[in-house]
Amino acid sequence: MNNNQASLAILTKIGVLCMLAFFISLAVLALLTLVLFAVKLRIDMRIVLVVDQEQSLLDLELLPLGREKWRRQRRLELPAADLYAYLMKKLKQKRDYRVPGWFSNLSTQEKIVFTKKMLSVTQRFLRYVHIKELRWYSICGGEDAMETALRTGSLWAAKGIIIGVASSLCRLHHFHIKVEPDFAAQRLWSYWTGIFQVRLVHIMVIGAHICVWMIRGYLNGRTATRTTEQSSHRRVNENSYAEY
Repeated sequence: MNNNQASLAILTKIGVLCMLAFFISLAVLALLTLVLFAVKLRIDMRIVLVVDQEQSLLDLELLPLGREKWRRQRRLELPAADLYAYLMKKLKQKRDYRVPGWFSNLSTQEKIVFTKKMLSVTQRFLRYVHIKELRWYSICGGEDAMETALRTGSLWAAKGIIIGVASSLCRLHHFHIKVEPDFAAQRLWSYWTGIFQVRLVHIMVIGAHICVWMIRGYLNGRTATRTTEQSSHRRVNENSYAEY
C-alpha cells in the first residue's frame, strides 16, 4: 500500500512538472511571438538618375534599418553617347539562367501550379510591406517644346501607373510625385526616395512557405524522374521478353 502511494506521489509530481514545463514553454513562445511582431525592418532607398549631353549618372543608395554605418552606395557614370552601347554589352554578357533540375522534371501542369503558388506567396508578402514615404521628382527636357511636352506627359503617365501598382500590391502611406518640363536643355533628371518597412515575423512566415513549396517541388521532381526511369526500364524489359 505504501509503495502504491509512493508511486502515485511520484507520478503526481512528474505530471505537475510536465504541466509546469508546458505552460512555461507556451509563455516563452508567446513572448517570442510578441517580440517578432514588434521587430520591424526598415530600409531607406535613394536613386538619382541624370542623363544629359555631358554625362549619364545612376546613383543608388541603401540605408538598412536607417543606420548610417550600414549605408551602401553604388554609382554608375558613363558618357551619354556610350550608355546605350554599355547596356547592350551587359545584356550580351549576361549568363543564361539555368533552371534547377527538380523544376525541369516537373510536368507542365505541376509547373503551372508551382508558379501560381509562388506568385500567391509573393503577393501575400507584398501586402505586409509598408511604404511609409515615397517621393519621386523629375525634370525632363527635349529638343523642342513639343518633344519636351510629350516626354513630360509620358513620364507623368508612367509614374501614375507605377504608383497605382505599388498601392495595390503594398501598403502605400504617403507619396509625392512631380514632373517639371525643361525647355532650355535636353536632359532627364530624376530623384527617387522611399522608406520601406516590414515586420520580421512576416519575413519568417513567407520564407517558411517558400521553403515548403521548394521542397515539395523538389520531391515531386524526383518522383517524376523515378517514374520516367521505371517506365523506360519496363519498356526495355518488355521488348526483351517480346523477342522470346
